[in-house]
Amino acid sequence: NRAVTFNLAGFWTEISDYQTAITEQIANTVNFRQYIANIPGVRSRGVEADLVAAPTDRISFYASAAYADTTYSDYPNAPQAPERLNLSGKQDLTGEQLPGVPKFTYTLGGDASAPLGALGGRDLSLYAHADYSHRSTFNTSSSDSRYADVPGFGIANARIGIRTDDGLFDLSIWARNLFDKDYFQTLSAQNTGIVTALIGEPR
Repeated sequence: NRAVTFNLAGFWTEISDYQTAITEQIANTVNFRQYIANIPGVRSRGVEADLVAAPTDRISFYASAAYADTTYSDYPNAPQAPERLNLSGKQDLTGEQLPGVPKFTYTLGGDASAPLGALGGRDLSLYAHADYSHRSTFNTSSSDSRYADVPGFGIANARIGIRTDDGLFDLSIWARNLFDKDYFQTLSAQNTGIVTALIGEPR
């Protein structure tokens, strides 16, 4: 009767000549250039699962989780991270995680509603929704700089409202980032020593 639904999927993808943006310092100058380049090989593999449970027509819960191992399978000539430029201008990033992809993510959520009677011939309901999503630490630089490691974080959202069951009217109060979590979306280390960031939205 579809009171419980469970999905499980595995994936494995091999990409040749993967395109990415490269930023590097021009030799013997203080100037930098950015361009699109091809990386010889990238591999993405992992597992995803999600579960939905609806014990009644007015209560439902869901959960999902994913593990993603996305790495450079062949990248021996990558630009060097700013903090390691004293070693050389190039580095081998074969086997390192791709930028912007956390290894672990999960989401939890739920919905509930209760009848309130009728208004103008339409059935009214009180409803509530809440969800929480979390991602593990990930790097956001093409050079795998340690100054671009974004710490793992979780964000909660919530909504409560009144609506007609036919969807004509819906009045609600909602909050994104309910607990006002401070977090970074991206971090970027520059060769000048500056680290810039894109800050996550507050509550």
